Amino acid sequence: LALWARDPARFEHALIASAQPGLAPAAERARRRAGDARLIAILREQGLPAFVEHWQALPLWASQGQLPEAVRQEQRHQRLRHRAEGLAQSLLRHGLAEMPDLRADLGQVSTRVDLLVGERDEKFVAFGRELEQVLPSAQLTVAAGAGHNLILERPELVRQLLSLPSAP
Repeated sequence: LALWARDPARFEHALIASAQPGLAPAAERARRRAGDARLIAILREQGLPAFVEHWQALPLWASQGQLPEAVRQEQRHQRLRHRAEGLAQSLLRHGLAEMPDLRADLGQVSTRVDLLVGERDEKFVAFGRELEQVLPSAQLTVAAGAGHNLILERPELVRQLLSLPSAP
């Protein structure tokens, strides 16, 4: 989102899925940093498996409970292939608390954009509606029954919005 907001001329079209335009108030940033610090502590003190257990239990991922067991296990396997310290550094350096508030930049973008959010991801539905108001050429799609991870939960819809051929 930040790359697109800062250099929209590089893109003819963008698909932005489950995006957050940034945190504006300092208090929100402080709360997010504190939450990220707790996640970093889990990674460093308890290790990657404990972090993955904690991460997968977050309400953000509840909709994935409707997916087939094999899909959920593959998602878990992929998460366990990360390095604990790599994830900790990512949170420290690139977590939401460290990201800029993009609202002012986004208001200047005229590139065509599709916004995609999952119906069951209420927080990001609200962000999608906000972005739709900020972006002059935005089209919001709310994916019925889906949650936050739209690539996993609604891959065909993502392909359609990207105008990619269907998987065999």
